[in-house]
Amino acid sequence: MTLANVLLAIFTGLLPLGMLIGLIKSYKTKALKIDQISILATSQWLVILMIWELIPFRMWL
Repeated sequence: MTLANVLLAIFTGLLPLGMLIGLIKSYKTKALKIDQISILATSQWLVILMIWELIPFRMWL
């Protein structure tokens, strides 16, 4: 287990939280609809990856 593997697991684990914060900010600032759609589409794939137990991404398991 290297530092890179640990950081990868931490940051992929934080990715869904970052997408949620980005979605909230995009609604508050009245961002373009395409930005909101892209955040929702990415969040949909994050849910699928969580169901498949790939988020957080761990190289040592």
